[in-house]
Amino acid sequence: MSDKYRLLIYESGVGKGGARRSLLTWIDLLQEIPEIKPVIYCGMEGWFTQELSKKNIPYSILPEPEGLTSIRHVILKQPSKITLLGLQAIPGLMQAWGHLLSVRVDGIILTHPRDLIMLFPLVITNQKHTAVIPQSTDWSDIPLTKTTCQLSSRVWAISKTVADSIINLGIKPSKTEVLPFIFVEDNNPKRREKLEILQELELPQDAKLLGVIGSIRQHKGQLEAIEIFAKIQKEIEKAYLLVVGAPFFLASEEQEYYQKLQDRVTELNLQDSVKFLGWREDTYDIMAALDIFLMPSHHSEGVPRVILESLEAATPIIATDIPPIREIIQPHQVGYLAALDNLNIWAEFAISILKDADKQSKLSHQARLAWKENYSAEVAKPILKKVFLQNLAS
Repeated sequence: MSDKYRLLIYESGVGKGGARRSLLTWIDLLQEIPEIKPVIYCGMEGWFTQELSKKNIPYSILPEPEGLTSIRHVILKQPSKITLLGLQAIPGLMQAWGHLLSVRVDGIILTHPRDLIMLFPLVITNQKHTAVIPQSTDWSDIPLTKTTCQLSSRVWAISKTVADSIINLGIKPSKTEVLPFIFVEDNNPKRREKLEILQELELPQDAKLLGVIGSIRQHKGQLEAIEIFAKIQKEIEKAYLLVVGAPFFLASEEQEYYQKLQDRVTELNLQDSVKFLGWREDTYDIMAALDIFLMPSHHSEGVPRVILESLEAATPIIATDIPPIREIIQPHQVGYLAALDNLNIWAEFAISILKDADKQSKLSHQARLAWKENYSAEVAKPILKKVFLQNLAS
């Protein structure tokens, strides 16, 4: 190819959740394909752009109009404001469209349906070379999701559950393909030892660590994790719960939920046993130091990246029994699945692991093996490189 294929990627937000960490792995992958040049636009400066800078990956800032940014936060709770916010966004949106139409682009990857609004003119003029990668089955904007998939030439689903949900929206199965877009690099060579983590947190060397990792939001289930831990702590000496994460937005309901978590810890007299660690740059180290990872999510999230990170870290997991997680977790092999309406079962599973070193060792071994065979970069990268070249840059 005499000239590189210019592939546009747009990321609107600033958070550091699993979706953006996955996007970084895709950009790293594209850097390894000589025929493709990623053209990256970001809605604002933040964690994501800081990570790009660390990797010396160029990007440009293209701010979302104020009304467009606000609309996704009110669409469910204050729909009466949508029209006003939409009108407010029009001048900035026209300016952004004018800039994008002046940029040479050969193809587009949409990582979230909401980005269709910002990239609409480019998608219309590049429909044959636009791919969308839906990462969830829990959409508040189903019409926008459906339109995005209809306009795109390819829909690359991250799991069978997501693909089935897309097809149920009326998207042709022939344009929908399940691909290993959520994968995790091997972090073992650069990990800190568990003892070092325990010393940093001023915990005993023989502490039993359970953890929940993710943005502090009600549907992530931190409150349930605390309730489960309260039951475990009655049976297991020197057990500790690490709550890693912080409120995703400054929205009042998330701050209120965070306060509710802290209040509940106090009510249960667990202040010495539950550690709120906030956001950490060493989540891979923390994950590997855990004896058990808890994921009491309330609803489907596509393929939660944090589960794959637990497999890579060889950490046994107990998670909510919902379809996307069921695709990844083989019960009694790498961990356990349980319903949220019976937290006693969660505690029983955890206690059985913590009291049986052989069981914990077996689950740990199987978790690492499941990662290596299904979700490692070694498995995913060759497949994705071939897909990018055949479907976009051909």
